Parts: sequence; C-alpha cells; structure tokens
Amino acid sequence: MLMKESARVRPGADAIMGRPILLAATKIAGDPTRMPGATPEILAMIICDTVIEDVESGKKSLIGLFDHVHTSHLPSIVNELNVFLSLTDGHGVRSAELRCVDSATEEELFRTEGEVEFPDPLSVVDLHFRFQGCEFPDEGEYRFQFFCEGELLRERKFHVSLEPAEEEAETDAEGEEE
Repeated sequence: MLMKESARVRPGADAIMGRPILLAATKIAGDPTRMPGATPEILAMIICDTVIEDVESGKKSLIGLFDHVHTSHLPSIVNELNVFLSLTDGHGVRSAELRCVDSATEEELFRTEGEVEFPDPLSVVDLHFRFQGCEFPDEGEYRFQFFCEGELLRERKFHVSLEPAEEEAETDAEGEEE
C-alpha cells in the first residue's frame, strides 16, 4: 500500500479492535523503485479526535487535539483516535510504519505499515491514521512512534490516567467529612 497526498481508502473490517484505517493511502499501479535519499523530515505529528478535509480546498482541520486520557477503569478503551503526520524532504517510495507502544515495557499495542510516495523532495505529504477500539491496558505513558525505512523519526507521548469514578469520589469525600 502506498501512502500518497490527497489519497483515500474506504473504511473496512480493519476499523475495529485497535486496527487502523489508513485514510491517506492508495494502491498505485506498477512497482515503483525505491530511491535512496535523505531521511524525510516530520513537520507535525498530532493526536486528535478527528480529521476533516475540505473537498474543494484540500485543507485539513484537526479537531480535539489531546495527549492524555482520563479513565475510571482499566483497560481503557478509546473509541476513536486519529494520528496526523506531515512529512517533507522525502525521495521516491519509502517504507513507513506507525506503532503504539507501552513506554514502560516497550510492548507493542497496535501498528500499521505501508509505503509513502514523495512526488518530489519539496512536496509536503500528509498522512492520516484512524484507529478505532484502541485498548490501553494500564495507567501510564504510551508512545506513538513513526518509522521510515526502519528508522524512528518521531515519537509522541500519550498518557492514560486512572481516576476514581464519580460515585467512589463522592463516597470517599463523605467518609472524610465524618
């Protein structure tokens, strides 16, 4: 699968249980050769609730930026989580991978991989990954990692906090008052 600016993929069976829907990818006919070159530069890596693209202008709006989830129980399930990347200075077709790992154990929770095509080094290529049903088993720090040609280019921290449910908090507060 080649990732390419302004391309789309239909949501499918991979949209559940933490598997991604890669929305900035398309199948390109032929077998393009890989071009050696400098490592692409990451201009942005953002976690958000949703990404909206204007059909006419191609402009993207990132809605609900966040890097922290508060939960009352574990495992924490995030219904939808989007990761948006902008890259430049790439050459040709490059392998790419996005992973989510537990910072404490380095255990991989979920990932997706494919290829990204840079029409030329001056172009900016936007990648949009949509994950549904993401499960975070424990409280703590996680990292979204973006790799190109097996090289880690960018990491984005993501935190999960366990907070008592409202009923428990009210019960605890009442007990302290007595």
